[in-house]
Amino acid sequence: MHFKKTATVTLSAAALMGAGVANAAQVPSIDPGFSMTAPTNSGLITPLPQGAEKLEPKIEGQTITGELHSVKEDGKLSVAFSKDHSLVMNDGCNTYNTTYEVAEDGTISVGEFTSTRVACDEHTQELSDALRGLLESQPSFYNLPGGTVALGSNDKAVEFTVVK
Repeated sequence: MHFKKTATVTLSAAALMGAGVANAAQVPSIDPGFSMTAPTNSGLITPLPQGAEKLEPKIEGQTITGELHSVKEDGKLSVAFSKDHSLVMNDGCNTYNTTYEVAEDGTISVGEFTSTRVACDEHTQELSDALRGLLESQPSFYNLPGGTVALGSNDKAVEFTVVK
């Protein structure tokens, strides 16, 4: 993947999956009850696999386009990044919307989430809380051996497939 010398670079899902550069960052409010260093009960967040290659764009403000589906839970959870800096997360029950920004070091910052308010089962709510907590922890993208990607921070991550 090559970056043009412009302030904004759009990454396609294919570029996100390839050994390219993809990360995003904006202004989140981090849930003080969530810690990326503590394991969650959901099992969605796991230690970052060996061989994970952090992607660092070195270009602040770039955009990411692509849709990710969790490897665990049969892809039930999805995160879609759009060119307009919007991010949509879906847990199979509720849809969460926010914005994202990319920092020069490749970390992603998100804004405040808004969501639908469907009453979900406890397991789905745990998964959703864990993924939102991860997104609020200013994660980075990682290429993983085997062609998947991870979003993670503090050596904890969620593994995703990329929808092309």
